[in-house]
Amino acid sequence: MTVHDGLHYKVPLGLFFTKNCPIEDFTPEPSLTVMGTSRKGTLMREKEIERALATEVKKRGGLAIKLVTPTLDGMPDRLVLMPNSKVGFVEVKAPGLKPRALQLARHRMLRNLGFQVFVLDDKTQIGGMLDAIQTT
Repeated sequence: MTVHDGLHYKVPLGLFFTKNCPIEDFTPEPSLTVMGTSRKGTLMREKEIERALATEVKKRGGLAIKLVTPTLDGMPDRLVLMPNSKVGFVEVKAPGLKPRALQLARHRMLRNLGFQVFVLDDKTQIGGMLDAIQTT
């Protein structure tokens, strides 16, 4: 949602941040104006991928636990627990989006501890990713 204050537009950058753009320079970006409002929005596509991941993990007898870590920002979205003590972390992104620098640092930290970390941005990657978790 874009708000016009007479001279500038307030453009949402997330839940709590906006930027001011001069009217003459402002061109709404599709991901900003559509996000969360239709199936074409960035947020909706990420949720669809995350839902498909959880469904496939459940079919294989595992759990895809949503990680909420208020004291450690940048952690992956899901902790995947599969039969026979197989574990992997999964960062879910909308198609084509990449992890932020802090997220990449957390991925390195987890890998250095010996965990598998995956970035998932397409439903077609789910099967191969789960095969990799289950075979290591």
